[in-house]
Amino acid sequence: MINYYFWLSINQKFKIMSYLKLSVILIVVLLIVSSCSFVDKLKKQFSSKDKEGNETTEEIKETTSSTDLEFYNKYIDALNKLQAAGDKIYESYLTDIGDPKAVTKSSLITGVFLKTSVTQLENAVKEQRRSFYDGGELSKLKAANKEMQKEVEESFKNLLKATEQLHETAKPVVEYYADGKFKEDLSKVETYDKQMKEADEKYREAFRNFNSTLKKYKPKRQSLDVENIKDPDKKAVATLLNSYQNTLETMEELYEKLESYNYDSKNQSEILAIIDELEKGFEKEKTTIQSTNFSDRTKIFKYNFEDGLSGAVSNFIKETRKFMNDHKDGKISKSDFGYNFNTVVNYYNSFISIYNSHINALNTAFSSM
Repeated sequence: MINYYFWLSINQKFKIMSYLKLSVILIVVLLIVSSCSFVDKLKKQFSSKDKEGNETTEEIKETTSSTDLEFYNKYIDALNKLQAAGDKIYESYLTDIGDPKAVTKSSLITGVFLKTSVTQLENAVKEQRRSFYDGGELSKLKAANKEMQKEVEESFKNLLKATEQLHETAKPVVEYYADGKFKEDLSKVETYDKQMKEADEKYREAFRNFNSTLKKYKPKRQSLDVENIKDPDKKAVATLLNSYQNTLETMEELYEKLESYNYDSKNQSEILAIIDELEKGFEKEKTTIQSTNFSDRTKIFKYNFEDGLSGAVSNFIKETRKFMNDHKDGKISKSDFGYNFNTVVNYYNSFISIYNSHINALNTAFSSM
């Protein structure tokens, strides 16, 4: 019995080996015959399909890694917060004090605008310093592009330092004017004026350098091909992502014009034209969103767009248009220019803050679908 079963095992192995050899030969022949069509099919196939022919995975090409995108967005947010507070210092100083040569012991100077601005700057600097140096959000960011991370972080350190120096310079100036000390001693008027100018120039130089560094690594945006996305939820989110991107591009174009805008600028008509373009473009985006189907799973993103982003864009358009028209018509004095300009900047920063919050949530949702 033992020899019989042993022989059967060998015989079965022999048959199996024969079948395998035959199968291999057949496979090779089939590959040779169909090689061209087989390769062509592979080239055309970008996604796997289930038995019903529905796409189960999609190829998504990203020009910027998600970690780099998050890194960039977080530092843009930090930049906007520091700028919103930093730009106000010298402008508030000019509003409160004006021409230092005109200051006398009987001058009515309260320093209220400068005092408020210094407090806001102190809070902004404290927030960003803790975020960067004390285990906060910025300290935990890791970019895939190490060169980008190194340059941005070094430039941000310089901006923080210059902003802190601006704050430290402005503190005694606030006390000097808000507490009425200038009425007893005018000897510091010219000294403080010189120090404020120098600190503001150093801050703005550091700001320009940091802004330039960020622009160097600005992510390349690529519109998603919504029509070829089969999943309705993913399609809805993709539509929103494209809408956010289109809106940001026009907003950035407009804000770049505003960055170099000053009291003597005469290009109001050019900026007003971009505002009109932004408004028309955003109306189209809203129409597209309204015609898109959102399920219970994605309605929250639609509501964020309607209740958050739409309001931020509308407020910015309204305030910027009013500012441009008033300045063009001579309704804004030189002393009030800084305050009105800061109002416009604040609306832009509000938009950026909302944009960053929403875009991160949308990208996360899109990647998980």
